Amino acid sequence: MSQKITVLFHYLLGDFWQKLHWGVYLPPVAGTKVKTRTYIPLVVRCYKCQKYGHIAVNCRKETPTCPVCSGPHSFAECQTKDDKTCANCGGAHSASFRDCPRYILAEKVTHRAGTEHMSYRDALLRLRQEEEQTDSNKRVHLQSKLVKPTRSLLPQRSTQVRSMMQLTLM
Repeated sequence: MSQKITVLFHYLLGDFWQKLHWGVYLPPVAGTKVKTRTYIPLVVRCYKCQKYGHIAVNCRKETPTCPVCSGPHSFAECQTKDDKTCANCGGAHSASFRDCPRYILAEKVTHRAGTEHMSYRDALLRLRQEEEQTDSNKRVHLQSKLVKPTRSLLPQRSTQVRSMMQLTLM
């Protein structure tokens, strides 16, 4: 049974190293066994709009976005390089910051896309659906833990107060 694995593999061929990309079957090299692992690419960020998941050649945005201040200009034209604002999350860092919540999400999406053999868009949609389900499950769980007042916990009117209220209503 052949399992489809994407592999980046180097081996010596003559006097030079050659990089090979194998898809379905990896034959043994010179009778040796080779361990493989699933290739997961790095996160891709567009240098035109600063969003993750595509590159500038495929970007639909017409005007560039500055990676430092997130203004409608290129990095070379930026006048405020000390005032950093993320173009992805709006935080006080540049768009290339590796601890940005959007970058961390893009890492998760890229890992999911690589391991489950799906497109970046499909992996992003699936992760968002899973997050929504876990958020709604947490809300339901928290609501069930709230103490619901019962009749015994509510203050009861004494019989004297009830009879006085009835007399005043008459």
